[in-house]
Amino acid sequence: MNPSIATVAATFLVALAFSVIAVAFNDWFGIGDLVPFAIYCVPFAFLALPATAIAFRVTTRLPVWLASAFALIGGLLFGWLGTCAVALFLGPWFGAMSVPMLQVWCIAAAFVFSASVLLRRTPSTRGAAVGLTVLALLSVFASAAFRPALSLSSGNQHLTVFYFRHHPGDGELRILDTDKVLGPADMAILKQTGLRGTLESRGGSASNSTKWPLAKALIIFTPPLTTEASLPQPKHCTIAYVQDGSSFRRVPADAPTFSRQMHIKHESYGWNFTVEHSSGARSGGSISP
Repeated sequence: MNPSIATVAATFLVALAFSVIAVAFNDWFGIGDLVPFAIYCVPFAFLALPATAIAFRVTTRLPVWLASAFALIGGLLFGWLGTCAVALFLGPWFGAMSVPMLQVWCIAAAFVFSASVLLRRTPSTRGAAVGLTVLALLSVFASAAFRPALSLSSGNQHLTVFYFRHHPGDGELRILDTDKVLGPADMAILKQTGLRGTLESRGGSASNSTKWPLAKALIIFTPPLTTEASLPQPKHCTIAYVQDGSSFRRVPADAPTFSRQMHIKHESYGWNFTVEHSSGARSGGSISP
């Protein structure tokens, strides 16, 4: 097969394969976007042809493994630039794309770029086979680690918020209807609040687009809520926020937080809870404190 055709075909097929795997690992959410994603992969694959040629020429004087490493980094950059171009072209509609384009294109381009350099520089069939196996394993590892690494670098996290109404009493604190959603560590933090009586669950919500790192905010309302509040988000941990008059105290008090806030506001229809995302977006809904 012509090397140029092989490069274009490999880029397209590898990107499409990674997209199917990504959707499969997300319980097939976004399967309907695979067709439009495949259409975007066509120009992406054709543009990868001159880009891989440039990567080969730039790394010609380097040892083959170092050249492959630099080509891999170049592929990551190419995937990032391609995703930015599509995002600019689609505008707000880019947010409706359920296929993780940035992850898929970065990993696919990294594999194709590095494999292209390796195959051109390695005369031995055995050496090429070993090299491709190593690059394939690196690509699988990079694909699995891509989203968590991106979340850590961007400050994103999966934040779950639970709401409680405190009913004072003389006995040891009891927490109702939380066995399936709170772990032993969360329950221990609730007991650290020093409250006695009963905590009645008032529901919960989750926000942000990543599955890891995890964080939980346990919002406890005590007297009737009359004042709006802004609370710092827990940073990869669980924090209980206990209403104390017109303010909230944190338990543990020294737990790490982000500068991003969680807002409790009163609207015409009632109380509303809003979470700031690392992307600058916001999400939330009505609550019953």
